[in-house]
Amino acid sequence: MQVGMYCIWQLIAILTLISCVHASEENETITYLLNLSHEGLARSNYDGSWQAVKYADKALEINDSDWKAWWYKTEAYRQITRFEDMKLSADRLIDIAPNSTIQAVGYYYRAVANSFLGEASDAASDFSRALDLFDTVNRTASEVLRALRFKCLVYSGWNEWRRGDFDAAIRLADQAVELHAMIEPPAEVLEAHFLKISALVSQEKYDDAIRLGESVVFLNGSDGLKSWVYFKTGVAYGGLGRNSDARECFKKAIELDDDEYEFWVMLSVSYAAENEYWLALAAIDRAIALNEYDGNAWLVKGRILEGIGQEYQAYECYKKAGELGFKPV
Repeated sequence: MQVGMYCIWQLIAILTLISCVHASEENETITYLLNLSHEGLARSNYDGSWQAVKYADKALEINDSDWKAWWYKTEAYRQITRFEDMKLSADRLIDIAPNSTIQAVGYYYRAVANSFLGEASDAASDFSRALDLFDTVNRTASEVLRALRFKCLVYSGWNEWRRGDFDAAIRLADQAVELHAMIEPPAEVLEAHFLKISALVSQEKYDDAIRLGESVVFLNGSDGLKSWVYFKTGVAYGGLGRNSDARECFKKAIELDDDEYEFWVMLSVSYAAENEYWLALAAIDRAIALNEYDGNAWLVKGRILEGIGQEYQAYECYKKAGELGFKPV
């Protein structure tokens, strides 16, 4: 769920055109360095992100108040999940922002960093500031700005979900869905629907989650995102005791992404609920192979082994689950 690179570069280009350009050797050097930084970001990988940081830093050695350099650096830290560094760069971007649009972007980045750092209250405050500023500029907004506001709504919704305010998460998801129709090319609206499905599952509103999940999973979206929509819909079916329907959803999720251990855990649970212990055991072994440090997986395996009469092996699994920590599935 990343901010579209196309949107970021287009917005930078728009804002650059309305900035005062001073033709000088120093500015030409900064432009050259920022082009190299841009190339790194466009690669969207670890090495490219560090390239972006390296050349942004060189540009900042010449002009520490170049907002584009701070933006590139902040985005690079986001790509490599260096959230402490991302937060510090966003602070600077906010301080030197030449207009309310760039300030909104700075608050957005700082909010994302705070959210991932577990500082949910600070994140909520920054998301609110960003959305207020986006609303101001959106009176004459380009589609690029609306796309960024869409991302801000979705990330803000996830922050509220982590805080346990599921009604707020649903409200923000609905706003994002409404806004998406105004964006060209369309935003990946499935992101907003997935947020709402997750909030509905957390509220145990399983029927609503299923209806939404089944109706939106065929919308355009990445396979990774669709796999999570199937997964959450399966969790909702499981919450209603509809284990065969849940199992089909988990299988579809795995068809799209077979390296996500949580999918295998819940597939195993759905088999075990129907006393299909050997299929359940095969699925949970796959989950543990993907992540041997998940206490829930060991707990599930213990239950399966107990179900087939292997009490000692079950005890060893329960012991392992206790050491790792778990939440009952």
